Formats: sequence, C-alpha cells, structure tokens
Amino acid sequence: MLRVEASFETDLVSTRRANLRCGAPPQRARRLRVRGARAGSERRRDAAATMWIGRVAEVAGAPAGADAGARSSRSSRSSSLVVFAMAQAIAVYVAFVVAWRWAAARRARGRRGIEARGTARSAYCVPSDDEEEEEEEEEDGDDDDDDDDDGGVRRRRRTRGAARSRSRTRRSAAPPPPPPPPVAIVLPVKGVKSDSEDNWRAQLSSSYAGDREYVFVVESADDPAAAAATRLAKEFGRDRAGRAGRVRVRVLEAGSSTRSSQKIHSMLKGARAVCGGGGDDDDDDAGAKYVLFLDDDIRTHANTIGSLVSSMETLGEDAFLVNGYPFDIPEESAASSAAFVDYLTMVYHLVLIVAFSQGAVAKNVWGGCMLLRASDVRQNTHGWVTRYEDGGYSDDLILASLCDEHARVIGCPFDALFPQRMGGGGGGRKSKKTFARWWNYLRRQLFVMDTYSNAHNRRVNHAMLLVLSYLSLAVTTGMACALTELASWGSARSEVDVRFPSLAAAVVVAFACAVRSARAMYAAMGDLAEALGDADANALVKKINWAKVAAAFACAYALVPIAAAITATRATVVWEGVAYEKRRGKVTRRG
Repeated sequence: MLRVEASFETDLVSTRRANLRCGAPPQRARRLRVRGARAGSERRRDAAATMWIGRVAEVAGAPAGADAGARSSRSSRSSSLVVFAMAQAIAVYVAFVVAWRWAAARRARGRRGIEARGTARSAYCVPSDDEEEEEEEEEDGDDDDDDDDDGGVRRRRRTRGAARSRSRTRRSAAPPPPPPPPVAIVLPVKGVKSDSEDNWRAQLSSSYAGDREYVFVVESADDPAAAAATRLAKEFGRDRAGRAGRVRVRVLEAGSSTRSSQKIHSMLKGARAVCGGGGDDDDDDAGAKYVLFLDDDIRTHANTIGSLVSSMETLGEDAFLVNGYPFDIPEESAASSAAFVDYLTMVYHLVLIVAFSQGAVAKNVWGGCMLLRASDVRQNTHGWVTRYEDGGYSDDLILASLCDEHARVIGCPFDALFPQRMGGGGGGRKSKKTFARWWNYLRRQLFVMDTYSNAHNRRVNHAMLLVLSYLSLAVTTGMACALTELASWGSARSEVDVRFPSLAAAVVVAFACAVRSARAMYAAMGDLAEALGDADANALVKKINWAKVAAAFACAYALVPIAAAITATRATVVWEGVAYEKRRGKVTRRG
C-alpha cells in the first residue's frame, strides 16, 4: 500500500512541475491537477485490486499474474464482441434504409405512371360508372373552373383531365387490344371475420372486361363461410352478363385434407372444378385461360385482375405465374387504438415488401394472390400439383422454389398492391388478436421454412430461415449492447469524466433512420393505393403510430430466434384449428 501512495504522490508532483515549466494558466493548471488526481486514483484502485487478487490467488495456490492476465484477456475479448455486435447492427439497419428507400422510389414511380396515363385501368378493363361520370364532368367543367375558389383543385382537375385526354388519344390511335381471356377466381375460405364480406365484395366488383367465374371453396357446408358466400352469390347473381363480361359465382365443398394443408386441398379442388383434371365437380367445357387464387382477407382494387392478366400476357411463356403482395395497416382512430400485436404482424412483413417492389418481376411468391395458366393446372407442369398434393404445406414457397429451379419468371406488377386492414380500431371495432395468436402466427411463418417438396426446396427454405434468424439476432444483440452502453454512460458521467459511447449512439441513430425509411415506403404505398382508387387506405396509413412500429420491430425480431429454435425442435403446428405434423419436409393432418 505504501508503494501505491508513493506512486500517487509522484504523479501529483510530476504534474505540478510540468505545469510550472510550461507556465500553464491557473485554471488550466487546476484542470490538469484534477486529471492527474483522477489518474492516480485509478492507478491506486487497480493496484489495490491487483494486491487483493494476488492474496486470493496465494490462498488458492494459483499464481496471481496468470489470473490477472486471463481476466484481462476475457475483458478484451468481451469488448471486441460488443463492438462487433454494434457494428453489425449498424450495417443491417443501413441496409434496411437503402432497401426501404428504394422500394419507396419504385412505388412512387408506379404512381407517377398512373398519373401520366390518367387512369389506373389496364387495356383489359372497362371504366366504372364513377370514372365515366368524372370524365364527363371534367370535359364539361372547364367553364365552371372560373367560379372555383380553390386554385389547387382547379389545377388538379385540369391535370387529370389533360392526362385522361392524352390517354384517350393514345388508345384511339393504338390498335385494339385482343379480347380479354376468361379468368376463373378460386377463393379458399374458412370462417367469416369482421371484414370478410367487404373483401369478397371488392373481389367480385372487378372492372375486368372478360368473363369471370368465382368459386368459393369451403371445407364443409357447416362452415359459416358457406352461408355467407352463398348469400353473396345470390346478391351478385349466380350467372349474369354485365358490361364487364359474363360473371358466374358458385360455392364448392372440398372436404377435409389428409396429406396437405387444408388451404392447398381447397385450392386444388377449386382449380380442378374450373379447369378439369379430375374430381366430381369438373366442368369439362370450362373455358378459363387463367386461374387466379385469392385469399379471403385481401381487398383487391377494380383493376387487379386486368393488371395481373396484362402482366402475364406481356411476359409471355417465360412466366409461370404473376402475383402481388399486401401491406398491413393497423387501424388507428379516435375511438380506439390498434392492438400492439397488429404492429407485430406489420413489422414482420416490412422486410418482405421490398422483394415485391421491383415493378415487373420478382423472385418471391405470395400465396394470397397468384395467377397461373389453366393449362399448367391440367398438365401438372413441372410437377407442381404433385408437390402440392404430396405433403404440401406452403403454397407460395413451393412455387417460388419451383420457378427458381426451372428458371421460370415470376411476374409482380407494381399496382398488384393490396391494403390489408387489420381491424384494430377502424369503425370502433376492437381487435380480437392476442399475443398468443400472434405467437402462433410467427410459429407458422417459420414452420413453413422447415417444409419442402424436394432437395432444392429444402436448401432454399432452410437458407431463408438461417438468414432471418441470424439478422434478427444481429439487430437484437447490437441494440441491446448499445442501450446498455448508453445507460452505463448516463449513470457514470455525473461522477467521473467518461467518454461518450459514439458507436452505441450510432446504432440508435441507424435504427431511427431505418424506421423513418419504412415510413417513407408506407407513404409511397398509401399514395399508390389512393391512385388505384382506395383513398381510405391512404388516410389510414397516415394515422399509423410509428413509435409503436419501432417498439414492435424490436420486440418481434428479438423473438424470431426463439421461435426458430422451437420450430427446429417441434414437428407440429396449429393453423385455423387444424394440427399439422411435419416429417422430412412434408405435412400430414392430425385428427
């Protein structure tokens, strides 16, 4: 201890002498003396700690130097790992910033294309009654513009009118498009949710000019969806001819699945009913050229079918399918707030939206909206029907892997975008979602990545599961280290002069920039949805609580590695009340 005190006195004396030699000002000399005192205090603490470690080591019979060296080595390694974790998190967040900004730019480009054309309709769609009335008002309303007090409204009307005039001129000069091919729309439905019938009405109210046949496929007649679909079939007419083509609506009972998911079983039952290929309900004279599979929880716009068909016709034989993608909207309102679990679901899809934002083609498939050729259903092209029937669970991942394996193109037009209202607070409705239901949803999303139809499908799915788990772990550990360092700095800076943890602060800033970029992407998608005719969706987008989004992002991706570990160790999952068991990548229904 005498040596420690002598060392401190020596440091203090040397500091004073240096000040006298340099002629430092009194204030600066005091600061230097304080720093010297602090340095001496730290040396005394270190020396005392070393002395006590030495004594303990002597009692234990171990050399003190080796123990101190091991502690120093472990501390150095721990510090390096913390720095690596934070730097890795920054890299991931910066990648998110770039990806979401790029997706926002692509969606904005699509909206500008619609504005330049003056219409969201494709060549295969007819104008709705509202659009025709609006066009007539704009043509006859030039004289009324002088009396309009709002100059902005006047300019917008003139801009839209000019764009539509140019669009009509181009259409009149261009050769007439080929007649729109007939399309069969298969909707596997189960149960009736709060907005199911609104979604179904939107799907039935298409402006597609060709013939359409809607087939609602239920597991059994006892399903509440059967009565609701039958009521809609009567409302829209089971078989009627309209300005937008002949429309037929019917309800089909598929029965229960045994060696595949119920959704896939219902999809194939409906497809065979309209395309042929076996079954008691075949229509051998069905003339559908395309089959469109739609989930019952998405709200399409009037041009959806026309856009998908136009994309398939443009891409030609290289394309195997054309699809779209939804974006979740937690419904905030003055009456009630959206459930936090709705935000947990939303942030899981934030990363996936980027893959569907290119504007013409994509590498991914979403099973909620897929347009395929009817001939590929009948001919079982590339064996996709067999893969579905033989233990198929994930309708989209099977087809995405198949297209990658056989170098087939996947179409994804920019306007195949579907606002998915999550029923959080809109209209005063209270969400029925709970954390347990969301946890089951997350488990199912990861469960599909451990199902596969062949070796190629297994490699692709397992790679996605590994990358998702690693990135989730990277951002979670990096943010945890950053917050810990910032908290330590905040508690210690009032007592001692501690250096500001700039790397930890950079992690937080990068995360904030990523959330801001996601908000910009959502704003672009909301504007695009409004251009497609869904102004209500854009209004809901502007009410999203982005503080909740940030909190949900941190929570959801912290739980992904845990859910992935459970997925790797458990062979069962429950989907819509049905238990499925996987074995070597294929599923069977239990019970």
